[in-house]
Amino acid sequence: MATIESSVSGGNGNGVYYLYNFASASEYSFITIEEAHFQQNQNTVYGFQGGFVHTVASASNGVFIALDSGNNYTAGTFTLYRVV
Repeated sequence: MATIESSVSGGNGNGVYYLYNFASASEYSFITIEEAHFQQNQNTVYGFQGGFVHTVASASNGVFIALDSGNNYTAGTFTLYRVV
C-alpha cells in the first residue's frame, strides 16, 4: 500500500475507502480503496487502488486507522458517510 513517510515533513495524502457488509453477520466484509499521497522530499505523487476482504462472516462496528510507524497523526480529517 502507498504510505506517507512519517519521518518527512510536508507529506500529505487523501483517500476514499468504501466499506461493504460491515453490519452483516452473515456475509464477508470488504473494503475498496483509492488513495493518493504526495512526498515533498521526492516531489512525487504515489497512488494506490485495491481492497481487501475479511474472510470471516461477522458484523463489525468500526474501523481502526493507524500509521505503520507507530507515530500519531498530527493533523487530519476523517469523515464517515452512510450510503443507503
